[in-house]
Amino acid sequence: MATMSQDVEMKQWAKDLLAAWSSLEVERVLSFYDDDGVFEDFALGRVMRGKEEIRAFIKESFSGFPDFRMEMKSFLSSHDHVCIEWMAGGTHNGNLPGMPATGKSFSVPGVSVIELAQGKAKREADYWDSASMLRQLGLLAAVMAADPFVGTWKVNVAKSKLEGLGLKSGAIYCESLGNGIKSGFEGVDIEGKPFRSEWSGKYDGVDYPLKGNPNIDTSSMKKIDVNTIVGVDKKAGKEVATFRYTVSKDGKTLTATGKIIDSKGLEYNVTYECDKQ
Repeated sequence: MATMSQDVEMKQWAKDLLAAWSSLEVERVLSFYDDDGVFEDFALGRVMRGKEEIRAFIKESFSGFPDFRMEMKSFLSSHDHVCIEWMAGGTHNGNLPGMPATGKSFSVPGVSVIELAQGKAKREADYWDSASMLRQLGLLAAVMAADPFVGTWKVNVAKSKLEGLGLKSGAIYCESLGNGIKSGFEGVDIEGKPFRSEWSGKYDGVDYPLKGNPNIDTSSMKKIDVNTIVGVDKKAGKEVATFRYTVSKDGKTLTATGKIIDSKGLEYNVTYECDKQ
């Protein structure tokens, strides 16, 4: 536990951070973050690394909500970590990517867990109810429908490099869960046997169970931007595959590139392209 004097100092630091966000001054907010700091917004499934990416995220937030504000509800500290419970709100008077201004306001609770190094945020992880915000803004249904990964995708074997994947043909089925996705992958393996696996989870980088594939127990997904997701597959807690999934700007092609490690420890670089059906 932090000493009483450290706790007082950290609590003041936390208050100053929220005051900076409420000031709408980009550089003032940025001054609280380490040059190589990492800001993870788990509700949005986004990760910002370094000051330039964090600066762009702050600018985007203030552009969408010109009266953005944050208020502390409670606070905890321990050694080099602080945990801040807050309320955030604002009026959606500015356009955001894929979300034209609605003029409506929102107010949601959230929590920030921050690791400090020499008075700067080295890593911040934010958890809040994005679905509630979108519902208050009247955007939830539209955002769910706008996920470019949603739909049916057929693997184009001729354009793919499938060594190590054991796939003769296949298709991916994706259904939106708001800030996550439910997906199924079915097809025929190289021995002519049909298969189907199923997975559902949030875009938060957390491992969720995968059913139907004897080589994979869990998978995690994290959204980098609207059209890009990175995923990690594990077996008994050990990584067996990593992929980057990208939907083309026209929404017609899904490309997955990554690495697979088989049961013998052999590595394969895999690429498969899928056409929207």
